[in-house]
Amino acid sequence: MAAITSFLPWEPIPLNQSGIRRLKIVNSDRVSILRPDIELIPVADLVFYEFIFPNDLACIASFQRRFSGSGAAYWVASVSFTLPHINNQIISWVANNPTTEWLLIAEDYNGHVRVIGGDPTGLIMEFQSTTGAGPGAQNPMVFSFSAEQIFPFVTLPEYENEALFPDSEFDFSFDFSFT
Repeated sequence: MAAITSFLPWEPIPLNQSGIRRLKIVNSDRVSILRPDIELIPVADLVFYEFIFPNDLACIASFQRRFSGSGAAYWVASVSFTLPHINNQIISWVANNPTTEWLLIAEDYNGHVRVIGGDPTGLIMEFQSTTGAGPGAQNPMVFSFSAEQIFPFVTLPEYENEALFPDSEFDFSFDFSFT
């Protein structure tokens, strides 16, 4: 007689806020993802560009499974956000990294940490900015990062730099905070 097994893969949790609260962006050439224990290994000096989003600014990640012409499955990962005003420091960062592929470390409002990109290649950044239509209009900067990947994302237990790279010494001073 065949065995019948049932399991509960998902249960609702009391608090489930949507969106990404904090986002670290790093050059994917400078970090390697080690499997199966999911560990980030620095392969060169790192600079994190960190964005902190208050509740009124949305940063969204999405993952969609697709199939190639041969039938092989892959994932399209994308992360997008809009900042409400032009910032010259960010414009300079965008201009200095036109072909860089990125790895993103995202912490959502529920405390879950995901690594997006870098498997097998980094995310490509797209950027759009506008001056707005008139004196009272906003002049937003729109960011979108996307790539085709083997996995949608990998999870990590911690977001803080010291936990991600416990044996390394980095300068973590560069960040973009929007409050």
